[in-house]
Amino acid sequence: MCTKRTPLYENHVKAGAKMADFAGFSMPIQYPTGTIEEHNYVRTRAGLFDVSHMGEIILRGPGSGPFLDYLLTNVMSNLKTGRIRYGVMCREDGGALDDLIVYRLGEEAFLAVVNAANKDKDWNWIHEQIQTWNENPDHADLDVSAEDLSDQFGLIALQGPLSRSLLEEAMDEAKENLPTKYYSFKDHLKLMGHEVLISRTGYTGEWGYEIYCKPEALADLWQGLLDLGGKDRLIPCGLGARDTLRLEAGMCLYGHELSEAIKPTEADIDFAIKLDRKTFIGQAALREVPAYTRIGLEGLGRGIMREGYKVYQNDTLIGQVTSGTLSPYTKKSIAMARCRNLEDYAGLWVDNRGRRLDVKKVSMPFYDKQ
Repeated sequence: MCTKRTPLYENHVKAGAKMADFAGFSMPIQYPTGTIEEHNYVRTRAGLFDVSHMGEIILRGPGSGPFLDYLLTNVMSNLKTGRIRYGVMCREDGGALDDLIVYRLGEEAFLAVVNAANKDKDWNWIHEQIQTWNENPDHADLDVSAEDLSDQFGLIALQGPLSRSLLEEAMDEAKENLPTKYYSFKDHLKLMGHEVLISRTGYTGEWGYEIYCKPEALADLWQGLLDLGGKDRLIPCGLGARDTLRLEAGMCLYGHELSEAIKPTEADIDFAIKLDRKTFIGQAALREVPAYTRIGLEGLGRGIMREGYKVYQNDTLIGQVTSGTLSPYTKKSIAMARCRNLEDYAGLWVDNRGRRLDVKKVSMPFYDKQ
């Protein structure tokens, strides 16, 4: 049963969105336009997403950078203020507790944005690790504290090739103040009369932004952007399109390509795993050669690959599909699969509910923006 609503709940209902429970929130899955049209709007024009269900945790103190290095698979202490980095939080056995992005707000302040479904679990884990960290005599001058500020943030994502021009039109100040580098942000900006943090981030594979604000400003910004864009440039989009977009973009989804049973070294995200450094949680386990990896698949015949479908090489079971769909943009059957780490992936097929669907391994992302 849904227990929470984002500040945009009434906006979604009024717009005719199909609502469903997601991570304890009542969230829009799609609007009357439908997931396919929403998806293709983001690829060709722009879409607006409510992602206020995400969790925000602030870490402060002289030890916040070194602590995050200990907590995550990636190095955060050398981030410059205004930059963002992706990392994974693991258990000692290497299992992924969550994947998240970290913003460096200042010399001794970081913002960790965590998945909604994992927020409480993440908070408890971080709080526990901070207690252990602060009790360590070696960290006498490296204290760190954390605060769960999820209820104090509203968050919307403006994504698509028209997102930059739309945001420039909406700015209360010089458009040059917008962040342009991927995984960078600027704080204390004015947008339609509200103070916001804007980051060059997203979960779609397109040029886009995520806009953080106070919850009470969210509805005004949401409707203001939609009115500014008009239906020929911008439409609201639900979680259905968010999922198909990230799949086309070859991006992991926690609970599918990553989980407590799936190590980040098995998810083909080596860019976010820095092993040769000071000890971090899960480091020893992640140094083991992974038996599995994440690969991209494209169907060679009729049939759509879905989560859980078994993947074979000739007569040998080698893995299973973790995410799959009929790509709304490329019109191809695409999937990501967790498969045994092999030198050659010839002769692949997927058991499509008792019917053989021949597939081939392809590189990700699944579409070429050019």
